[in-house]
Amino acid sequence: MYAKAAIVSGAAAVLLIIPGRAEARNNTFVPAVTLDFRYDSNVRFVDDEAGDDEGDYIAAVVPGFDLKRTGRNYELDFHYGLTADFHARNSDLNNISHRAGVSFSTDLTSRWHLAAGDSLQLFRRLAPCAGFQEGVR
Repeated sequence: MYAKAAIVSGAAAVLLIIPGRAEARNNTFVPAVTLDFRYDSNVRFVDDEAGDDEGDYIAAVVPGFDLKRTGRNYELDFHYGLTADFHARNSDLNNISHRAGVSFSTDLTSRWHLAAGDSLQLFRRLAPCAGFQEGVR
């Protein structure tokens, strides 16, 4: 019984004596949703000399999030966003796009800092039926 207690207290003493590396970590998650309503006077990018109205009302829903992890000597950031555009008159222009990115930075020494990152965007058209119908008010 005493041998077991001596071993446990000896192990605890050794663990307290060995210098440990303390590192503060901070994780942050920030969700977001944006609603956007706008009018575009030239949605098809046409040089309209005849004066025809090629404008359209566009509603966009943009959910996304940002995830950040911060340590003693580094920072890691990941973000994602989805944009869904719905056109009132030109439903063939409805689309979804995805944006994602990651970045990493660290202090190598007191004078040297390393940072790297990348992002990508994916664009896809929706079916013409997935939007507003003309005349909806």
